[in-house]
Amino acid sequence: MLHKVNIDRLKQFFRGKLINEIDRKSVEEFKVWRAAQRRENGKGKVSGATVNRNLPTLKRIFNHADAMGLNVKNPVKYVPYFKEFGRVRALTLEEVDKYLAAATGDLRDFAVLALETGARPMEFFSLKRSDINLEGKYVRLPGTKTRRSKRDVPLTDDALEVLKRRMEKDADTFVFPVRRPKTKNMDVKHITSLRKAHDAVIAKLFTEDPFTVYTFRHTYGTRHAQAGTELPVLAELMGHGSIQTTMIYVHSSKKMKIEATARLQAYVEAARRAKQLQQEEKAESWKPKEDEWGNPIYEDEASSPQLEKSARSISRLSPLI
Repeated sequence: MLHKVNIDRLKQFFRGKLINEIDRKSVEEFKVWRAAQRRENGKGKVSGATVNRNLPTLKRIFNHADAMGLNVKNPVKYVPYFKEFGRVRALTLEEVDKYLAAATGDLRDFAVLALETGARPMEFFSLKRSDINLEGKYVRLPGTKTRRSKRDVPLTDDALEVLKRRMEKDADTFVFPVRRPKTKNMDVKHITSLRKAHDAVIAKLFTEDPFTVYTFRHTYGTRHAQAGTELPVLAELMGHGSIQTTMIYVHSSKKMKIEATARLQAYVEAARRAKQLQQEEKAESWKPKEDEWGNPIYEDEASSPQLEKSARSISRLSPLI
């Protein structure tokens, strides 16, 4: 789905050009043209990140042409990407609860599944019943970007409940089937977007800090990172081709940093206290016991200070005897 959308944009700009006529200069011009376009919702211009998502599709077209023996150079690999700024938006538990309370039907089920599996929107929209293993409690995600994006993801109890219910209710091939297909898209058998329903919830409850359906995936990745999931494992769960991509989820909130510092301080203080108690117990073990009048009690005569003093005196006089 991502490549299909990107191809539409590439056609708008490169229409009429042969593939061997597309060089580095024209790719740079495409970047400038695309960045000057307005967003679909009309709020501002297209971001550099969006432009960057268009370039891999063009690169893939050239790779395919090369594989077909057309002997064309790939100009995209020489074109730098836009720098991407901003934080990865991750939802709090309160935000998730508020969203799920307002969402209904397909939107709510999708949100639960995305939060519990980290699937990209199109990975679940195009998911088939044959991709789900209820007995083994995992789902086989088809992937939408690279070969490595195809993966098996274990299912949580919440995700399992949603999938069981949907599979019992619908006998369709797809988990998210189209119930009222539009005339122009009769060949599409599954939902391709829940944007209108999502935007309605955002407009009602999250106007101050809005987010997209992709944020559910970011939340999944962030939760794993905060729970201590190892990066190679998280990369596989997310379907990333590189751990560098996975690194965006290794970020800490101010609250987490404060809590981590408090735990470190408590650990150091506990270690110091344990060492102090150990030293006190050791010192206490060397003290003789006392009787009811406070006089020291020695277990044998050899332990008496007076006897020890006498022994030292005899030792000094021994050479004279």
